[in-house]
Amino acid sequence: MRNCKFLILSVSLLLISQSCGRMEVVVTPAPSNGIIRFTPIPTLTQMPALSTKAIVQISTSTAAQGPYIPYSVTTSADNVNLRTGPGTLFPVSRLLDNGTRLQVVGHAPGGQWLYVLTDSNIYGWVLASLVKGNLGSSPLVTPGNVQVIKGKVLDLSGVPVSGIGFALTQGTGPKAPRSDATTDGTGLFYVYLPLSAFGQWQISFVAIACTSNTMDANCNCVGGICGRSDPDSQPITLPYNGILQFTWK
Repeated sequence: MRNCKFLILSVSLLLISQSCGRMEVVVTPAPSNGIIRFTPIPTLTQMPALSTKAIVQISTSTAAQGPYIPYSVTTSADNVNLRTGPGTLFPVSRLLDNGTRLQVVGHAPGGQWLYVLTDSNIYGWVLASLVKGNLGSSPLVTPGNVQVIKGKVLDLSGVPVSGIGFALTQGTGPKAPRSDATTDGTGLFYVYLPLSAFGQWQISFVAIACTSNTMDANCNCVGGICGRSDPDSQPITLPYNGILQFTWK
């Protein structure tokens, strides 16, 4: 999940190159070698504090392959957030220095968030894109006390489309609450929110990862034509059940 470069499509179809780290905006259709630094995303106001010991359910499906042996990774940036839940709207329990060692306990559905244990015996969640090391397979961890917004992207032939980024936002402006997710190999994305999140939100298509099956090895759109999600965005009201459906055209 390293080198997670993206092409972000604005309304005017300008492309932005993205990878984990710092951010540069490039107003050219060709991908660049720019690096992205993640900026803090505002959290919901008046959110109750959550325990640093998350309520999770760990899958035992790997038992047939032998017992899972946890492995270690290290953070790859300064001030990496260790969160109480697998999303950017959950409280931060610790700020981790660059090179902090973490033991991987498992991963949330979607694969973007790792459930980890620090050397000081603190459990929490970190973005997989902000750690380095040999990322092996780990058990599926189903987080508790969360809302999950799921969506699926298929092309016109019904084939799942991977690497498509969506943002779930409430309101507008730079301080609007926002959480992002990217479709996995099955075309599904998972946005995790605190139980306190409610009301009207907007889910919008925002990016194409270079690892998407719509992109070639050079991070160019296959056939020179970049597709789009249909619809581009749609409103939802929390709590929301079901799976949002999007068609790649």
